[in-house]
Amino acid sequence: MKQGNLAVFSLASGGDRAANMIASGTYQKEYLQLKPDVFIMSGGGNDLLENERILNLISDEPIDKTSPFLKDYGESIIMAMIFDFNEILIELGKEYPNIYHVDVRGFNHFLETNRNKRKGRYWYDELHPTKKVFAEIAKTYVAIINGELPKNKRIFSVIDYFRENGKQAPL
Repeated sequence: MKQGNLAVFSLASGGDRAANMIASGTYQKEYLQLKPDVFIMSGGGNDLLENERILNLISDEPIDKTSPFLKDYGESIIMAMIFDFNEILIELGKEYPNIYHVDVRGFNHFLETNRNKRKGRYWYDELHPTKKVFAEIAKTYVAIINGELPKNKRIFSVIDYFRENGKQAPL
């Protein structure tokens, strides 16, 4: 997405965990050097899923990946954990005046339902949407950065943004 007023410098590393991002100090060093107007951090999902961490949270005994338990309940467990993680981030956004939270929960399902597409159509893998969906999500970030959304609001739902602005993602 081209935006004439935005310059993006990414320090992203696919598959990295939020804990590593913070502990490495790379972000703090670059942040102090560049002094950006906006700093965006996206992470947390890999913290839960790397090395089957999620399995360790639900059982004291190792669970085989082919277990019927995971087939029946795995997606529900992941969804519950994503929900709780987002609720924590929302609380941070309420507490600190310079933290904004862009809530993307359900956006892929919203697109699938509103476009009569098959389940999974907009997913790259079980955790990340496709590049086209990321581009649509980015529009919410751009609207926040450009001050196009209410100044007194710091928690934004991508679904609400698209509904309220009559946006139709061209996917």
